[in-house]
Amino acid sequence: MASNTNQTEFRRAKRHVQAGRDRKRKLRAEGTTPAFPVHTVDTLGAGDVFHGAFALAITEKQELRQALRFASAAAALKCT
Repeated sequence: MASNTNQTEFRRAKRHVQAGRDRKRKLRAEGTTPAFPVHTVDTLGAGDVFHGAFALAITEKQELRQALRFASAAAALKCT
C-alpha cells in the first residue's frame, strides 16, 4: 500500500494533467509534454497504460514532468 504522501501527490498530479486537442499532455502550471510520434496501430487501452505507468512513476518518486514523459512513452509504445 502506498504511503499517504504518495497518495496525496498522485491526487494533486492527477488534477493537473489533461489531454489537449493537439494530442499533448498538458500541465496547467508547468507547460506541456509533447506526445511521442508513433505509427498508431491500436489505441485500445492506451489510457489504462498511461495511468498505470504514471502511477508507477509517482510511486517511484519521479518528478511530475518525468512521470508524465514516462507514462506518455509507455502509452505510445502500447499503440504501436
